[in-house]
Amino acid sequence: MQQTGYLLAGVGVFFGFLLGIGSVAGQRVLCASLAAVGLLAFIRHNVTAASDAIRLGFDGGHRGFQYEVGFANLAFAVPCLVVAFVDWGAGGRLAALLTFSVYLLSVAAYHALRTVRGELRGANAVIAVGASGSLAAILLIAVGVGVHGSGLWPF
Repeated sequence: MQQTGYLLAGVGVFFGFLLGIGSVAGQRVLCASLAAVGLLAFIRHNVTAASDAIRLGFDGGHRGFQYEVGFANLAFAVPCLVVAFVDWGAGGRLAALLTFSVYLLSVAAYHALRTVRGELRGANAVIAVGASGSLAAILLIAVGVGVHGSGLWPF
């Protein structure tokens, strides 16, 4: 399910930039794909918590933080879903993208710290830091381009 989220994010980024990230269509496609990513992460962490705990390496079952992370993903997914289909303007779409990018940047920083501490190694570290960090960077670029293209202050 995690790989499906990465795939959806990649497809959304591709088509968002293809349509023009400064355009309404490009921003809506990106928001819709991130809504799907957030909803999948919510399901993974909350609905299928036991199997997610195994994936994360927790022998004793799920941890409470899994639910918190799932609810955070849901909290980012819902605004992305709304602004993808309701016209709240460029400001609404870009604010939704910005919040998701700040979350992902924080996740990447946390995984980088865990890698430095030796808690994450090899492919797990590369995927955890690289996927979150790359998507956060792309979203921040998209927000910058969208803000500039929309004529929103201060750019």
